Amino acid sequence: MKLLINWKMVAIRYTLVGAMLVLLVALYALCLYLIKRGRLPTFRPLPGLLAIDECIGRATEMGRPVLFTAGRGELYESGVGTILAGFAILGKVAEECVKKNTELIVGIGTAAHIPIITSIIEQAYLAGGSPENFKPENLIFQGGTQYSQIAGIYGILESRRPAAFIATGGFVTDVCTLGVVARSV
Repeated sequence: MKLLINWKMVAIRYTLVGAMLVLLVALYALCLYLIKRGRLPTFRPLPGLLAIDECIGRATEMGRPVLFTAGRGELYESGVGTILAGFAILGKVAEECVKKNTELIVGIGTAAHIPIITSIIEQAYLAGGSPENFKPENLIFQGGTQYSQIAGIYGILESRRPAAFIATGGFVTDVCTLGVVARSV
């Protein structure tokens, strides 16, 4: 059996990869040049992130907890960016809850997230000067499947009646029903 190689297609592919690499290096050099001249890029604020402080403040005024979930997903899958962003947001939410002395409940959807989330919350309480207020029972593992996590969140929403529900990270169709149930509580 003879192996046929289409050298024309190989050459086109390498040319495209080379052109993209040159373009990327040029864009990087342009950004470095602009930053050195003092022209920093500006990013628009995200309204959802700006509303987090307001949600926590409302929960504090009502004397009710804040429910946070970072969604599901493994740290080696393609959606890892949303999970890591959820961890960063959790850090800010935890710091704000510690400052305002508001109870924080975290629904954990994947077992691999347990040590990371525990560490983030512990560090927030240590940095806030109140490690005695950290309650490990407020870190609730909800099974690891889509349906077990949704059932766990519904249960927390019904029993603990949080004033704020912050959901970040990896969700599929379950996020539609989460919003409806959270709004009805």
